[in-house]
Amino acid sequence: MPPLLQLVRRAAVCAAALYMVGSAAGKLLEGQSISIMDLFLLALVLHTLLNTFTWNSMEEERDERGKTFSTESAAFSYHVLLVLLLLMFIVDLWLGRRNGEFVSNVPLFVVLCAALILQPVVEWWKARKHR
Repeated sequence: MPPLLQLVRRAAVCAAALYMVGSAAGKLLEGQSISIMDLFLLALVLHTLLNTFTWNSMEEERDERGKTFSTESAAFSYHVLLVLLLLMFIVDLWLGRRNGEFVSNVPLFVVLCAALILQPVVEWWKARKHR
């Protein structure tokens, strides 16, 4: 990607991130609540911002070092996400027991169970594919 195009891309992503943060801050200052869609769009823009500043070019993302970074960060991210899901489930379980329920958030429990088995299932599938 030419340097000027990379600079324009970074500027556009920064502008979008500033807009989303400013929009959320404005809603909070006006006493309005932030919607789920606002949070999702903010996460999406921050994802794009970090991705834009991580890779200088598409070639860098595809080379051997870029693949190593991606593989290591994916494994680390999976484990961090698993711990966060477990913590959220424990908090939800604790709050649910205060209200007399056993599991108050069944979808969170299902996602936690799916996350626990996702990596081993994918590893098993990949290992069988290469045998």
